[in-house]
Amino acid sequence: RDSSTSRGLGDVYKRQISISMSNEAYTLAFREVVQQTVVETGFEVPEDIETYIIALLSSHVDKTNFLPEQSFAEAYFKLTHKSSYSAKELGDTCLILSGVFPEYGEKTGLNESYYKNIGKSSYEQASRILNRELFYMLYLHFDPISEFIRMTTTRPIAPLIIGAR
Repeated sequence: RDSSTSRGLGDVYKRQISISMSNEAYTLAFREVVQQTVVETGFEVPEDIETYIIALLSSHVDKTNFLPEQSFAEAYFKLTHKSSYSAKELGDTCLILSGVFPEYGEKTGLNESYYKNIGKSSYEQASRILNRELFYMLYLHFDPISEFIRMTTTRPIAPLIIGAR
């Protein structure tokens, strides 16, 4: 063995540990924020959907390039029954956009419902092979889940009271 390879692998392991620790920190932070949103809004979110939302949000914190390489319509039309994982990824991307970045399509003249419809259809397709119950629930309740994510990620600013002591 040469020492540069050993050192390189050590660096890889340190990076993996660092990544998993930051993902764990993100997960814990989003779990707290999601649970706080549940309490504040009264939304009843099934545990598996809540867990999915937490995992989705925490996995996208450091992702800067999560949009499809081609247009959303092209990505959707290229999905096949056998590529349910791609359908899941496209559904996830649409859920993130509609929940966290609802104004995203305004630049291109596409409204939020465009991404929601592609997301719903993608999750419905993913439900055929992947976890049927989970992805079918994401398909059926895409709009309220998207709204819940929006409330979770856009916390209201506390009112400023001038002159109060």
